[in-house]
Amino acid sequence: MKSTDKKTLEEIIRVDHAGERGAIKIYEGQLLALNTFKQNNENLKKTIEKMKRQEKEHFEFFDKEIQKRKIKPTVFLPLWDLVGVALGFGTTMIDQKAAMLCTASVEEVIDDHYKKQLDKL
Repeated sequence: MKSTDKKTLEEIIRVDHAGERGAIKIYEGQLLALNTFKQNNENLKKTIEKMKRQEKEHFEFFDKEIQKRKIKPTVFLPLWDLVGVALGFGTTMIDQKAAMLCTASVEEVIDDHYKKQLDKL
């Protein structure tokens, strides 16, 4: 493993922190739609709740790193929150297939992103 400078490591942690928070917000938007307008889909709701719990664990790891290393989070977090909730809510309002396509796409992008980070490290 090659040496990584502090600035690069901080950038990685900041981006991953924002990404995990964005994923949580997408799931919160999906759950908002499921709890208010699409109340007849308990299976999808349980799936989304499980995925949100997993992302929350990831987020908590990066949040602790942000605090421990005194890294300033991205200034775009409030915008990220809004866009994430809107994306989750909107795709779920379309239908279950759109909601699952949204989550699968997010997970695919995250997996690719982490692989690229590992290569960089």
